[in-house]
Amino acid sequence: MAHGDPAAVREFVARVRRRLALRGALEGAAAGLVAAAILGALGWPGRGAVLTPFAAGIAALAAGAVVRLLLARPTPAAAALAAELAAPRSQNVIFTAFELSVAGAAPPRVAGGNGDDALRAYVYDAVFERAAREARSLDAARLFPARGRAAGAAAAACAWLLVVARATGGDVVGLPVSATPVIDRVEVAIAAPAYTGSGIRTVRNPERVEVLEGSEVTVRVRSNADSLAVTVADSADLPKVTSEGGGAFSVRVRPRASGFVGVAAIRRGVSAPGERRLVGVTVMSDAPPVPRIVAPDRDLMLADGHRTLDVEVAATDDIGLRSLSLHYTKASGSGEQYTFVEGEVPLALRRTNATHWAGRARWVLDSLGLNPGDIVVYRAVAADARPGGAPVESDAFIIEIPAPGSVAAGGFSIDPDDDRSALSQQMIVLKAERLLAAKARMSGEAFADSAAALSVEQRRVRAEFVFMMGGEVGEVHPDAATEDLNEEEEAAGESDLLAGREMNAGRIALRVATRAMSLVARELDQAQVASALEHAKEAVKRLEEAFSRNRILLRALAEREALDPSRRLSGSLTEIARAPRPSVLTATPQRVVEIRHVLAEVSALGGAPAANGLSLLAERVLRVDPGSKTMQAAAAVLARAASSAARGDSAAARALVDDASLALARELRAGLVRADAADADAVRAGVLGRLVDMLRGRDR
Repeated sequence: MAHGDPAAVREFVARVRRRLALRGALEGAAAGLVAAAILGALGWPGRGAVLTPFAAGIAALAAGAVVRLLLARPTPAAAALAAELAAPRSQNVIFTAFELSVAGAAPPRVAGGNGDDALRAYVYDAVFERAAREARSLDAARLFPARGRAAGAAAAACAWLLVVARATGGDVVGLPVSATPVIDRVEVAIAAPAYTGSGIRTVRNPERVEVLEGSEVTVRVRSNADSLAVTVADSADLPKVTSEGGGAFSVRVRPRASGFVGVAAIRRGVSAPGERRLVGVTVMSDAPPVPRIVAPDRDLMLADGHRTLDVEVAATDDIGLRSLSLHYTKASGSGEQYTFVEGEVPLALRRTNATHWAGRARWVLDSLGLNPGDIVVYRAVAADARPGGAPVESDAFIIEIPAPGSVAAGGFSIDPDDDRSALSQQMIVLKAERLLAAKARMSGEAFADSAAALSVEQRRVRAEFVFMMGGEVGEVHPDAATEDLNEEEEAAGESDLLAGREMNAGRIALRVATRAMSLVARELDQAQVASALEHAKEAVKRLEEAFSRNRILLRALAEREALDPSRRLSGSLTEIARAPRPSVLTATPQRVVEIRHVLAEVSALGGAPAANGLSLLAERVLRVDPGSKTMQAAAAVLARAASSAARGDSAAARALVDDASLALARELRAGLVRADAADADAVRAGVLGRLVDMLRGRDR
């Protein structure tokens, strides 16, 4: 190196700077380990935490070192100054040379320059030459030793390892140092059915997991035990325990219903009971898809089948849909001579995502060849990806082409209009007037459809009046006058004439009204609403005349049939008194009995309950009713109490046991109320019966 070159000084300062950074990192790591040891002694992180005690210590070590370097990172100038302070013999030459090297190189030597320039160049060369000689003679490791700080970090690490070993039962790095079989951690891997595409989900130290029906659950346990004892809700089908080496075990189950999986650590030659863990399992069913008709979402009455409908359908599912289609059934014929044709309408599908589909179709009804009297029932059909899942149908709607003289198809519901409850002949008049008023704003096709629908309602009104008259009234020829009666029907009713019943003019008016209703329906079928309105008003007039007559639909009771109100509730009631019957004592429900037993065992726990006993109680609580949210919550509280007892925190365990006792007591009270409610009415009736018997006996 040439004399006056500042590179040697800068290299020495860099070595000093790295040494100072090492010392600071050791100090920060020691501080982090001390903090981790203190928190570990206080019980953090617990068994249910995301981080294990070992991982928490490593994180604290790294965090302490990084924070120390960020807060007190040595700069080059600080390193040069620290070197001067550590080596007083350099007489500040190293720091001076470092500052000169930062400010710039020595001034150039110009031939023929003045004396000041020559002197300045000489001083620069002398400073850098001496600084380089001092830098080569100094050792940064001796100037700034790190042995003491390394020893402090090692001591902090030992203290932390002791705390972690106590918290985890000795299994810190895979080597069991405790004779008591303990469980370090429990990991649950949930593999959903393949059709869901969800993959595998892993949860560490859970109290409860929710799985889809058909999922495979793998429970992996890290323990210092030789083997595991496994219990499940269905004790008749115990799963197999697989040893994976190094204190790791796995258990695979495929739960069919909500329940639990319990594991207990076992070691040969150790009489003390090992630690137990309980994992509740809630099995959820795959909900069926929900298809629906979006439009038209009502039944349709069409004058003819030469129409095109815009149909929209939609479907949703909780996991994923597999298909969505539009199906129809065409019914033709009458009486018992019906024929049915099944078909499917092509849909243009729009898949928003896996769980929401929609479809649209322009349905040309001409392709069905519909005739008057035919009915088409259509519905949306959806299926999800679940193997073996049956397709689900939506609510069905109908398209009807009404035939002359027919009534709306039976067996299919028609959505009621706002004023359907007030349907009568007067309402037919009102609707016809509304239709005529709206004709200017409607297309010819819509006007004809509305008239056809009103024709169907007119036939329904006519059918009700005919039923009240006790039989059918034949249709009349369109050219016949409404007052002209069918002579053949009148001859067939001669017996009525002989009996004098037809002498009532009101009955004739009612017959004329029904004939007018027939003419209304025929005119509406032809979209002749104005003429139909006149016949409808005639029918209303005749109906008012008929109901103004006496004895049109009801006959007064004969004299011999009259009732005597004065005889009501007269005579002796002794013989009709209800005989007393012994009350029946119902058995207490088994669920209530089991909750009582569990609550008694929980109440019998002492001030320092054992961890294994609490874990067994949690298992018993779940066996009572694995699907009950209350029992699941109580079992989870008892499982947390078991973990607290395992750490030696009796106060926390006792508080959690009290919480579980209160929850079980509330569930027991609710169960007793439900059991007694079923017999409440019977008991009340029995008490009232005895009271009546006693009062009657006293009166006698």
